[in-house]
Amino acid sequence: MAALVEKIAKQALLTFDFASPHWERSLKDNFGKLTSFMNQLTYRDVNIEPRTEEKQPRRSLRGRPVSSQDDPAPVTYMPICNHEFFTMGIFLVKGGERIPLHDHPDMHGVCKVLYGTVSIRSYNRLDPSANGTQPPPPLPDFDTPLPPWQRNSLVACTANGQLQLDENSEACVLEPLRGNLHEIVAVDGPAAFLDVLAPPYDHDGSTDRDCHYYRPVTPVKDPAQLQEDDVHWLMRISQPRDFWCDAEPYPGPSVSV
Repeated sequence: MAALVEKIAKQALLTFDFASPHWERSLKDNFGKLTSFMNQLTYRDVNIEPRTEEKQPRRSLRGRPVSSQDDPAPVTYMPICNHEFFTMGIFLVKGGERIPLHDHPDMHGVCKVLYGTVSIRSYNRLDPSANGTQPPPPLPDFDTPLPPWQRNSLVACTANGQLQLDENSEACVLEPLRGNLHEIVAVDGPAAFLDVLAPPYDHDGSTDRDCHYYRPVTPVKDPAQLQEDDVHWLMRISQPRDFWCDAEPYPGPSVSV
């Protein structure tokens, strides 16, 4: 009998077979089957154990982590499957650490917590096509005036709320517009989750499907008065200095698609 993780990979291939003329029409049904498999997944299915003890990274004089080969990375990645249509792997996040606010351009994704607890704050991209001939939202006045080059790096979004997920929670889903920008924080200790993304990131620059990082910028309006459907503004930034990722081999059942 095929391992559950291989069933997930094979279902991901069916779900995100972008070469198929029918993939868009069958996306909803296949996506439902994929999340159903993901909801059954535990850390035992991928042969990992919850991690508890962690060596603390060295700190610089300013209290920021110093990234070097001698320091443990805040996040470790275990690649499981790299396919032209999707990628699948496990992220292990040390307690109190985070994967900073980032995007998934034109991508779908499913995330299932394997152990620990994570808090996910996400945003929805505003769809320019939804406005028809309406112009994009006007830029507000910000608490700190922004130079033109920073104003050109702004992305308009709406808030998608904040979730707290553990191993008993159902899989979390992101779409090209909904939940597409998010930050993931491990709370109350280390956490791990399995992630399926499609299509994969394109880090070689041939498309704009690379990972970008953001920070919220605050308009003059009191943030506490912002409504759920109000426009939030995120500014693209460089990768934060206190975030880096290392890799470990995946120890679970082999996957072939």
